[in-house]
Amino acid sequence: MSKPNKIFFLINQPYPFGMAGTQRVKLFAEHLFDRNNIVHVIIRDQFNVPNSNNGTHNGVTYSAISSSNTPKLIFRFFHSIFLLKFFIKECFSFGGHKKILIIYGDVDFQSFPSILLAWSCRFKIILDIVEDRSLTEEKSSVLTKINSWFRDSIFPLVLNLSSGLIVISSHLYEKYQQIYPIKPISLIPVSAANLLFDVPSNPSISSGKIVLIYCGSFGIKDGLSYLIEAFENLSFRYPELCLKLIGTGNKQIKKILNEIHNPNIELTGYLPEDKYWEELYSGNILCMTRINSSFANAGFPFKLGEYLATGKAVIATDVSDVSYYLNHMEDVYLATSQSSKSIEEGIEYFLNNRDQMNLIGANGLKKCKIHFNPIINNKKAERLINSILIGDTSKS
Repeated sequence: MSKPNKIFFLINQPYPFGMAGTQRVKLFAEHLFDRNNIVHVIIRDQFNVPNSNNGTHNGVTYSAISSSNTPKLIFRFFHSIFLLKFFIKECFSFGGHKKILIIYGDVDFQSFPSILLAWSCRFKIILDIVEDRSLTEEKSSVLTKINSWFRDSIFPLVLNLSSGLIVISSHLYEKYQQIYPIKPISLIPVSAANLLFDVPSNPSISSGKIVLIYCGSFGIKDGLSYLIEAFENLSFRYPELCLKLIGTGNKQIKKILNEIHNPNIELTGYLPEDKYWEELYSGNILCMTRINSSFANAGFPFKLGEYLATGKAVIATDVSDVSYYLNHMEDVYLATSQSSKSIEEGIEYFLNNRDQMNLIGANGLKKCKIHFNPIINNKKAERLINSILIGDTSKS
């Protein structure tokens, strides 16, 4: 009887609780555990979310490579050593298991030695690519730019070492298929984790209030300032309208909020997972306002799948592959990117057409079950892994 595969995830996200990237990894990891694999998540950064540093969650073991109490300066300096220590131990543990390393997030000078060691010990390397960092447009520090230069220098090498790729968008699929026409590549879009559990009952919406929800990061690519401007324009005509911003990020957004002092805008900050889902389902209209930039279009908005899975009305800017999966005025309201006026028109349309708002929300849920279903997407990842392992067996 063959031994189970050992599958490792190397991630730059907190685990098991966190935001979009954490959810993507967790869905893959738990499915692979359910398919009789041994699964371990190696966390590079557990600083920003109150998770334990080591543990087991739904069968998946996880460990942070340093304590959350470790000073950040020491952590950064010894990052490579902490990571290498883990892989040296694993490389010399013999048990007849086939080993796979799935990398989510950046490859940099701190992780590269461990990736190279794992490859030399016959780990199969799979990259889960959700961004095209060569297109990044956000300002960064000198240290970050140096790290980016190193990352851009070694990333092609890691790509060559990899046995397969998972990508989140058609842009990334086409890009890497042209570079590596014979390498297995699987396009796996976002997965809506909330399709897997019961809808929170009786969400608490204040009487007479219409709640707009935005969830996620507040980065430049997310276009949140356009949503805030649209809300400001509408709030005078619709005093029952509220805007709830769930997440963390850009200081510029906090500056804008401090300047306008609108009591109907609430900034929640980071929320624990149970509270996050409760707040998401409490909204009436859910908003995704990414800008139309090369960097944003190369990825795909994680939050969109979760929005659609609620069955609530969704306003989304027409970026990336959104219009490939969804149709305007059928299962989503597609707004023009970087246009507060277009976002405003979408919100006002729903406010004045409640039956259509509910119908579009219901249709969006149907599309979500087709395109962003974690059960379907997890099986795609499993098929990619199996095809790589079968190919390896045929060569040996």
